[in-house]
Amino acid sequence: MHPQQGMKGLIVWEYDLTSNDIDQRLVPYLRQCLKKACTDADGVAWSAFEGAFHFDHLFTEDVAEQIYGYCMSDSDPVVVWHSETLESDRWKRCISDVRLAVYRDFL
Repeated sequence: MHPQQGMKGLIVWEYDLTSNDIDQRLVPYLRQCLKKACTDADGVAWSAFEGAFHFDHLFTEDVAEQIYGYCMSDSDPVVVWHSETLESDRWKRCISDVRLAVYRDFL
């Protein structure tokens, strides 16, 4: 885990998850990880493929297909594991909504 100083003093914790079995069976475990991380952070947690994080692109449409899960405080985790869904306009709107919530609640 690596803390990084972000905008307005916010801290981002990075956890690397490595698995040899990357398929739909991993989704329940990913949901548990997101819920735990979100609870501990008292904020927002998300899962993304390697190299998909930069503060300038936090929850933007251009990286939406690389974000496969998120969890906001007091909500259930959302995990998507199908490439068609990750590439859809609907998913981009979901990710944009998360960005709006982050800006509203934390920035």
